[in-house]
Amino acid sequence: MKKIIVIVLVIVLSGIAVYEVYNLFLKRTPEKLLKQQFNISLKDFDYSIETFEEEWCLNGDGELLIVIKFNELTQKNIEYFKSLDNIQPLPVSEMEYHQMGANKIPKQLLKADTGYYIYQVGRIANWEEVKGVKMALDFKLFIVDTENNKAVLYYQFIQLEFLLGATI
Repeated sequence: MKKIIVIVLVIVLSGIAVYEVYNLFLKRTPEKLLKQQFNISLKDFDYSIETFEEEWCLNGDGELLIVIKFNELTQKNIEYFKSLDNIQPLPVSEMEYHQMGANKIPKQLLKADTGYYIYQVGRIANWEEVKGVKMALDFKLFIVDTENNKAVLYYQFIQLEFLLGATI
């Protein structure tokens, strides 16, 4: 009987250990994803996560949307954003806006005109154009709307090249 208790205890403790390791190192959090995609840290920010949605298919297609609400954006916070690599002032350029196509990014953030953004394109489709602009299959976007104290991280990956002949 003692042997069964010891075995059950070892199994339970192993399960707890695996769960804690997952939470510490492997769990996908908005902060970890923002750091991973753009090397942006929210360490000294006062914020809450308004939206955290992701949808992925088994083949790797998918998208992620995180909307961050800042309780306050200090001048130090804004200077931090301005110091980031490849950051541009809002509004998002018309060409980039059309290149993104239809997605889940809140339109008020895409159309914001006070703040900054980073836009990185992966692959471009050679099969569809919106207003003369070829659509991006893979892209990452980070927008900071300093007027409304919001930020969004959005990225998508689409693996359609074998069907549609996408090119980089």
